[in-house]
Amino acid sequence: MGGHPYWYVVPYESDIDAALQKLKLREFEAGRYNPVIPFLEFPIGPNSPSPGRRHASIEEAIESTEADGTRSILDMIRGVLPDPYNVENVPVMGVSPLSESDRIAFFGDARPSREAVEKFGPLWERLERGTAIYVVLYANGEPNEIYFAGISFD
Repeated sequence: MGGHPYWYVVPYESDIDAALQKLKLREFEAGRYNPVIPFLEFPIGPNSPSPGRRHASIEEAIESTEADGTRSILDMIRGVLPDPYNVENVPVMGVSPLSESDRIAFFGDARPSREAVEKFGPLWERLERGTAIYVVLYANGEPNEIYFAGISFD
């Protein structure tokens, strides 16, 4: 079986790792991870299922999934990594920034809007299993949101 894509958009915070940790906690508490919900439907929104967590911790949830992983952002246990995503040196289980050159190549701008990212399409098609990236999204020239996208192990 192949990896499963996931993506989220959260309000901008200058501390990207803090935003990631809040996102992970939100999704854990909502129970939006395998095995509680084996296959999530994206995008996550106000009407997305929220059965509640079924594990004492994120670590316990990850351990319960064996090789499949949670099929969610919870698998990114290394947090935000400093170096841009690079396929030659795949940054497994961490969230890497998308490089400036990739942002320009994909979206036509190093400071893309949410519309530009959504118009471009699925970024996860460029990712390896067990990896994730983030892109700061801009509105009116200011950071506005953070887009997290990844591909699960299975």
